[in-house]
Order: sequence, then C-alpha cells, then structure tokens
Amino acid sequence: MARSCSYLLRLVATIVCGLGLGVGVVGASTPLEKGDTPPSTTPGAVEMPAPPPPSVNAKLGAYLDGFSKPEMVRLSERVYLAFAYDYANFAFVIGDDGVTAVDCGWWPDGMARALTDLKSVTDLPVTHIIFTHSHGDHVGGCGAIPGVDSMPVIASSMHEQARLDIVSSAFPFVGRRATDQMGFLLEPGPAGDVGVGVGPRRTGGRPQYFQATRTVSDGESLTLGGVQIEVITAPSDVADAIALWIPEEGVLLPGDVLGGIGPYIATPRHEETRDPEAFVVTLDKLRKLPIKAIGPGHGRAYLDAEDIATTMSNTRDTIQFIIDHIVRGLNAGETRQEILSSLKLPPHLANSPDLGFYYHPLDWVARGVYLRLAGWYGDDPAELFIGDPLVRADKYMAAMGGAEGALQSALAAARSGDWNWAGELSALILRSDPENQSARRLLINSMRAVAYGAESSSQRYYLLTGARELEGSLDRSKTPPLGDALSLLMNAPPMKSLAMLRPRLNVDRSREARERLIVAIPDEGVYALTINRGVLRVTDAPPDTQGPQGPRLKIPKALLPPFTMGFRSIDDVLSDERVETSDPDAIRFFFAHFE
Repeated sequence: MARSCSYLLRLVATIVCGLGLGVGVVGASTPLEKGDTPPSTTPGAVEMPAPPPPSVNAKLGAYLDGFSKPEMVRLSERVYLAFAYDYANFAFVIGDDGVTAVDCGWWPDGMARALTDLKSVTDLPVTHIIFTHSHGDHVGGCGAIPGVDSMPVIASSMHEQARLDIVSSAFPFVGRRATDQMGFLLEPGPAGDVGVGVGPRRTGGRPQYFQATRTVSDGESLTLGGVQIEVITAPSDVADAIALWIPEEGVLLPGDVLGGIGPYIATPRHEETRDPEAFVVTLDKLRKLPIKAIGPGHGRAYLDAEDIATTMSNTRDTIQFIIDHIVRGLNAGETRQEILSSLKLPPHLANSPDLGFYYHPLDWVARGVYLRLAGWYGDDPAELFIGDPLVRADKYMAAMGGAEGALQSALAAARSGDWNWAGELSALILRSDPENQSARRLLINSMRAVAYGAESSSQRYYLLTGARELEGSLDRSKTPPLGDALSLLMNAPPMKSLAMLRPRLNVDRSREARERLIVAIPDEGVYALTINRGVLRVTDAPPDTQGPQGPRLKIPKALLPPFTMGFRSIDDVLSDERVETSDPDAIRFFFAHFE
C-alpha cells in the first residue's frame, strides 16, 4: 500500500512541540509519497485520553475582547480611525470638500459599516483613496465606496509590482496557508474561531482590486481637500509601505509599522520583503516626528504623546533585541535551537501590554528571522544526515520498540498532561504507519489540547484546522474569497499568467515529452510554451513564429487568467469564438500533459 499523508504531519512537530528539534524533525520532513506501509500496529482497543474542554487562552481572549466593538476613533479634528470594523483598521481624513480614505480594510462590508458611522461626523463623500501598502487586508474593501471606479487611487511607486508579486504560481499555497492561519474554516466559539491576533473576525462581501491611478515617493506632499499629507517611505512588513504624516493635525497613519502586538517581523509563510532591519530604520525615522496621535493599520489608536513614545521605542527595541540575540548566538557557534530556546526579552519588553505575541509566537518570529539571517542549516550535525523520511520514521519506530511501544509512551504523555510530547510522538507513529487510527486520534486530541492553551492565534488556528483536516471534517470549499487574483492577473503582463501553468504540468505524463505551443495575445505579444521532459519553459517568441515551431493558439488576454488558474478548461477556451487555433487536436494533446 502506498503511503501518503497530509501536509499537517510536516508541520505538526514544529507547531505542537514549540519548534523543537530531535524526533520532531522527522515529523517536519518532506511529504509522504513513496514506500510501502508496514502492517498496522494499531491496538484493537485503546483507552484514548481526551483533550481538555474547548477553551481560549486567557491572555489571548482578553486581548481579542478589545476588538469586540467597532468604533470611529477621533484622532484629531480632521482625522478618524475606523477601528475594529474589519481585520485591518483604515482611516478617514476630512477635507474642505471631500474625504480621503486611507486604506479600505479587507472586506467591503466593513467599509460599508464604517461609512455609515462616518455620516455622524461628516456628510462629505469620499473623493480619494490612499493605500499605505499592498497587502490585501488593506486594499480589498474599497468596492463599498460610492463612485470608487472613477476615484483617484494613490499608492507607493512600488505598489503595483508588490501586488503582482503576491499573485504567483504558488497562489494556491498562499491562500491555503492564510486560510488556516486565520481560522476561516472554523466555527465561532471556544472550540474554533475566536478572532485573530491583529484584528477582529469580520468578513463580508468580495474583496476587489483597484489599480493606483497615481504613485508617490518619499518626501512628496499631497494637498487633498485643503489638507496637507506628507508621504514617508516606511518599509516594514512589505517593501512598498508608506506612512502618511498630517503635520497640521499631528497625526501619523503608519500602516503596519505598528500593530498593537509583538512585532510581526517574520511569519510562518515566509515573506521575502519583510525585513526586520527595515522595521527598525522606519521606526527610528517616524519617532522623530512631533506626533500627537497614531492610527495604526492594526490594533488600538494611540492618543497620548508619552504612550506613543514608549510604544514606538519598545517596539523598535524588541525587533533589535531579537536580531542581536540571534546574531550573537551565530557568532558564538550556537545551534539554531540553542539560540531560539535561550531567547528571552528583557522584562520591560516582555511585560509591555502592546508587545504580546498574540499573532505569531515569539519563537516562530525568531525562527523566521534566523532563516533570513542564516539560512536553513541550524549548525546541528543531525541536520546533515539526509535520509528518506519514511525510512527514518520506520527506523525510529524500531529503535523505540515498535509502533505499539511508541504509542504507549505517547498515551502516557497525554495522560500526564504532556500533550506536546504526545503530539510529536503520535505524528511520528502516523508517518510510519498512516493506517494507525489510535495514533491519528491521539494526534488530533493533542493538537486540540495544545491549541486551547495557545497564546498565539496563529498557533491555535493551524492546530485546530489541522485537527479537522486529519479527522476528515474540514470543508475547504467554504474558503471565503481572500483576494482578487483574477483582476490582478488581468492587469499583469501575460507572462505572469502563463507562468501559472508551470506547477500544473504533470511530471509523470510529461517525463519524455518534447512539445511546443505558440500562444499569441493580441496587443500584447507572442509566447512559446515548451515542454521539455518534465519542465515547462515559458518564453517570448518572435512575432513571425510559424507552424514548424508548434501549433498556434491565439487567445484574448481576458481569457488567459481564468484558464491558467484552472477555472476554465481547454475545451471551454477553444469553444470561445474569440479564440483562433491552427490545430485544435494538437492543442488538446499539448494540454493533456497538465493537471
């Protein structure tokens, strides 16, 4: 029997055992795709320890309670922060003849509710939009603004490229990882969704993408409705970020430079442009301003000068402390795990109410920073002995006296309340024997037990979503629309859309194939798709490329993204009257090599 396993078994050792090494490394290895299943060692009857009753970590629950009520917070006479209407905050700057929206949140329903409440402040319409950065949770809700289709949209000169970079051939992975991290597929309540560490769980409507009609750079000054708004480049969680300084009001709108929690300078999904050093530089630059109020992209508003100074100082020092601690350990020859396990923030930072790591745990953040600074190798010789993860799992079982002995140890750990070790061991057993239902159930119970005590919402949701997936009760068809990838690709160069086909190539079907297809996009260009024994090459092709180079497909740009993303089949495309082809059967044969 071929062995296979959910990606959850690759994550569980990391999540359940708090990023430990040792046996857990096996459970975090590559997917199970080969090898034979040994006879199941599942005991006929096992008294299975149940997880504790569903609950929420007290600190996490108290923090999330702060988002229970949406509020239009007055930052100054002209500036209001829409707090807790959506996962992300957004702001309104009231001018003499119109309102400028700074960001839009993620979901149109949140913006719509905020616009209704804004009427108690002003009857002026929204006339301009400024994006602080490109993340979807700050740009998706603009569709609720009346007249948005013809409205000026202002963003960083790097904004469009940053948005395009988000949509890649790995977009399905990014969407799945975001869904699991946010707990979108969990029901509300102590056993599931209780809110996210940087904002409330409020969704509604379909996010849309609106292109910037004007781009700005550092030092530019905008005057909108008689209000002067200064642009400050503010690279932080994304490179295209800008902060907006309104000097006459003393108000700073910094986007995600601040978030009311421990700084999110790294994430489990890894983002190349999230640069911890850039966070520090940006915070030092913004701290020089005579700020009276801050309306951040996430978290509470800051309305007191002393509070502002303390929070910004502590945030930048937390980031620098993490960086310096890791580098200090690297220079001393310590292993990654030694560095991570010894990381403890100074008391004044560890106890700061605005630096709780309620989004990602501190050790997850530090692990991401380590990866950025030092790569995957953690100076542990055990990591250099490369072996088949399935074979290694079987050998671990043999060394531990077999799967039944390992299971008894895992059950004993669970009964004693050590759900971390129970989860790590049961994941290892399940890797060796995917049919071991006792190990599966114990792993599910362990994931839930650790999740209920997790201080981080991300850890909680990865575990609870993973438990649902392991027991077969997760319905991914209910994933909400997280972004507007199709619209982004409609505005992107065709090469971006064509590249979406690369991971869809079936390696087994194409292992010996040498095929070529010429794709012409009117008013855009001519491209060559070449299958070369398991690899799809996407390149430009000369406009005069003829038949000997392969069959030709002429397709309008509007049809390309739905096809390359898998929403339309090749038969659907060929049946469209706007499509021209030299040989339909040859084109069907070409795409028969794809999933």
